[in-house]
Amino acid sequence: MEIERWLEVAGEVAPGGSVQSKRYGACREAVRVGWIRQRLGIAVSEEALLGLRSKEGAVVVVRLRLTNRVSEDHRKGPSRFGLDGPWLDEERRLAFVPLLRMYSERDLKANREALRSVRSGQRAAREADGVLIDMRGNTGGSRYFVHEIAQRVLPVDAEPVIYSAARVLMWPGRDADRVRLQLEGRHLYLPTDPRWTEAERSAIDRFLEGFRPEVDLPDDRFGPLHVSVLSPGGDHAGEWAGKPVVVLMDERCISASDVFLAAMRELPGVTLVGRPSRGASGMSEPMELRGGIVTLQVSTMVSFMPDGRVFDWHGVEPDVTMNLMLTEFTRKGPDNARAWAEQVLRDMVDAEGP
Repeated sequence: MEIERWLEVAGEVAPGGSVQSKRYGACREAVRVGWIRQRLGIAVSEEALLGLRSKEGAVVVVRLRLTNRVSEDHRKGPSRFGLDGPWLDEERRLAFVPLLRMYSERDLKANREALRSVRSGQRAAREADGVLIDMRGNTGGSRYFVHEIAQRVLPVDAEPVIYSAARVLMWPGRDADRVRLQLEGRHLYLPTDPRWTEAERSAIDRFLEGFRPEVDLPDDRFGPLHVSVLSPGGDHAGEWAGKPVVVLMDERCISASDVFLAAMRELPGVTLVGRPSRGASGMSEPMELRGGIVTLQVSTMVSFMPDGRVFDWHGVEPDVTMNLMLTEFTRKGPDNARAWAEQVLRDMVDAEGP
């Protein structure tokens, strides 16, 4: 049986969303061998046969014994930077910043290892000619690092940048003050908010003039549009300005990671490399079904990328696409994906010249 038919059945119980999100979900559900065999009418067995075909057409069949225990002989997904460095390559030209999760400022203070890792990479980037940020496997969290990284990338004389917009589903009895605080925690504010500077208000006005949302939402059900803005400034303003920055991403990036990638794509000198992110930014809320037996996490916010597309339907596409490599799942051996991204960055640095 072709693997695509197997994944088609597995995808029946996978969450919806973007094409890559559905594919990712189907691959995760593909391990439900007993259930899928039942759906396909295949006899029950304690073994499975896996056929692998090379580019030249040679076929190798591997006999696998089924188990309920997760094997420790493979990585659980594409490999990532370790937290122990090194933060510069041998020539001290490229800096590496591991961003394994979208930490909040409070999370970083509580996680000393992650704090040391991120800060070491950021310090190394000051003296490097190019910066590589590894986002692979980052499943989101806080939007703190959107602004933490952007202030380093934006030139000090740059115009403000709008990197996302959103509208929240409002229903009778929903606490508007709580919603406002949730939006503020995501750096989302009304276009008329008094916090905006004159430059930011001008940038927002220009953005709204050309903003065409992919979907029209009814005003009687959704609150007003809120926007997120990046502005130059801060303690590390312009530290990386003028340097090429490569962000290595994959299909596991979701939620705040999606927003981070969308923001980075708007900044000068940044190139996204890898595979499309999953796509999600919905401010989910627990909803208890009648009877109290089942509780669902339901998206309550429609988030837009700057071009008007919905995060959840598309995800963020890379500027340079990298196909999935088998070595990304092997416990030992080279990290070919990272090496490939390094070469992309090195070529950019060489093109910049001394």
